[in-house]
Amino acid sequence: MVSSALDHNKPRVLVSGLSNGLGGTEIVVGRYIKALSSYATFEFLATSDLSDVAFVHEMNSEIHICPDIDRPIKRFEYLDHLFQDEPNRYQAVWCNFNHLLYADVLRAAQRANVSVRIAHSHNSRFLGGLPTQVISRFNRRAALRNSNVRLACSKEAGSFFWGDNFQVLPNALNFNDMEYDPVSRVVIREEFGLSSKDFLIGTVGRLTSQKNHIFLLKIMKELLTVKSNCKLMIVGDGPLHKSLQESAAKLGISSSVLFAGERKDIKDILSSFDCFVFPSTFEGLGVAAIEAQLNGLPCVCSFGVPDAADISDKFLKCSFNVAEWIDAIISMGRPNKLAGGGVCL
Repeated sequence: MVSSALDHNKPRVLVSGLSNGLGGTEIVVGRYIKALSSYATFEFLATSDLSDVAFVHEMNSEIHICPDIDRPIKRFEYLDHLFQDEPNRYQAVWCNFNHLLYADVLRAAQRANVSVRIAHSHNSRFLGGLPTQVISRFNRRAALRNSNVRLACSKEAGSFFWGDNFQVLPNALNFNDMEYDPVSRVVIREEFGLSSKDFLIGTVGRLTSQKNHIFLLKIMKELLTVKSNCKLMIVGDGPLHKSLQESAAKLGISSSVLFAGERKDIKDILSSFDCFVFPSTFEGLGVAAIEAQLNGLPCVCSFGVPDAADISDKFLKCSFNVAEWIDAIISMGRPNKLAGGGVCL
């Protein structure tokens, strides 16, 4: 049973950097927190109530809602009060970063003499537009100065954020959580109106430019000229949802592209795939690709995915060349012994 944050006999850790959604950072951090909940009490600092982050509410954790950076004075005051009003409230602060807009949390923790100040990078580049990139680069030196433990999900993520002084913390995965399920394969395919003869390629990830879904749509248009029984399932949600649907329509492939939205039954979804595709322009690690391999899927990925994501003999990297991806996808269907009669090209 997950312990409540009301148990103050254990060390208290303040966790920041989670967004209100089900992204890779939230999933990984949640796994660690659940595993460590018998040893420490966790509270959360965010700019919203994290209503969509289930594990936070399951733990009955205290959530501190801080003003965002567009209200810098209010934010500064809030952080100082949080740390100064109750000295020694926290034994550690764990800041999770995909960019460094919120590096000020480390500054406030350092001013309050919090003994363990963790800066944890989850990507190999700063997410966000030009203003975010500029501010993040400006804040890097302060983040380094105010943290005394630096973690990263991969060597690439650590080198980009922290230079040479960091430790790689492997992302927590339970093999059994992603094990292939032949029953789920049938159920999911029926849900989306797919036949046993359809060759389903799929991807899982937030619908942002980093994940490069537009490239997948271009691949799909050409792939259909070679194999008409192919379908593409895009799992996830995000700001590019509408534009990607419009792009699929312009390419004339809407009937072959399934937008599944955000799903929590990822193991079941992966079980319905015949091949996993991951054309990200960059990744901190590529947890989605690792989960797909645990499900028994062959994976075709871009060179933006770190080598650490390669955990099977059916993991292939391709350059951003449509023909190269088509050849790879055709040659890497899910093995029949795992797919329960799944389609292999």
